[in-house]
Amino acid sequence: MTRANDAARAALPAPLRGLGMWAWVIAGVFLLTLFVLGLALGSMVHGMPLGAALIATLLLTGSIVVALERPVTGAVLHVAGVFTTALFSTGEPWPAPVVTILALVAMLLVLATVTRWWVSVGTWAVACLGLVVIAGTTRPADDAVGNLIVTASVTLATLSIGLLLMAWSRASTDLDEARFEAQQEHAARAWAEERARVAREMHDVVAHSMSIVHMRATSAKYRVPALSDAAVAEFDGIAVQAREALGEMRGVLGVLRGDDVAQFAPQPGIAQLLELVDGARAAEIDLSARIDTIEPNPPESVQLALYRVAQEAVANIARHAPSATACLTVEAGEHVVLTITSRGAPSAEAPDRGGSGIRGMIERMTAIGGTLTAGPVPGGFEVVATAPRGTA
Repeated sequence: MTRANDAARAALPAPLRGLGMWAWVIAGVFLLTLFVLGLALGSMVHGMPLGAALIATLLLTGSIVVALERPVTGAVLHVAGVFTTALFSTGEPWPAPVVTILALVAMLLVLATVTRWWVSVGTWAVACLGLVVIAGTTRPADDAVGNLIVTASVTLATLSIGLLLMAWSRASTDLDEARFEAQQEHAARAWAEERARVAREMHDVVAHSMSIVHMRATSAKYRVPALSDAAVAEFDGIAVQAREALGEMRGVLGVLRGDDVAQFAPQPGIAQLLELVDGARAAEIDLSARIDTIEPNPPESVQLALYRVAQEAVANIARHAPSATACLTVEAGEHVVLTITSRGAPSAEAPDRGGSGIRGMIERMTAIGGTLTAGPVPGGFEVVATAPRGTA
């Protein structure tokens, strides 16, 4: 029922759509009444043959419905109905009976709302001029002059009101659209300003701190005397990872600031998972890996989501179960399945307590149409991310 109401509302002229089905009920009652009156008065009062009265009345009323979808066709049919009535009518008023004037008023209002202004103006002009010609050539009489003046003035006033109302309606619609676009632009500008503010905060807090870590790790072998080779290698590894984190941080900041170069810069994906595993092993995490070859490669958005999930899962192992034995696997089938399992005694703090890591992983996978489950397994903890291979 709702779908039928929507279809009925869409078929109406713009000013009547607020009435919905009621507009069709009112229009139907009006046209039916007009048809009955036109047929009865035409045949009994105006002296028209029954067949001519039927054809003229059908043209006058049916053309109004036709004009909703085909305005020009409807206008032509309506003018034909006006002329048929004038040619076959013998009673008064003539050449335009009251039913003809009412039907022409309704047609001009419909044309003013559904098509360009010149169609309605042309219909009025052709109908009035045609009545003048018929009156002048058929039976010139003083009574016809008065009828023609009333017909022209009433229909012209109606047409003017209809065109003014439509101009006002279109102006209101344009104003609403301009207001909506202005609101959208304001919201976009506010969002861009908020992104820039977040970028500044991240730069001032995170990027600065990571720069200090990188600097201290790089200069440790010069500042601290008698460091062993193992300690120097450890500091060098910390410096490398800090430098990589800084690079990724600059990319994120560039995206937040709207930097086109940063937005289209390559993102880490499945190919970088082995580097992630090597970094974890350098931090003395017992992490093994088995990564299937995936052909063709999944879209970048899928690869980035899987990499970030693996990155967060490995970070959780380092924070909460550094002595655990972990395994990272990527299996390629109908879906790409990433599994990170850790087995061993966790630290006293539960994984991701009070944080947003798991929630963030779930949001990443949901954004690409995938799923993520994370929870305890016998002797440890497991994260399983499933991504469709074809998600863009």
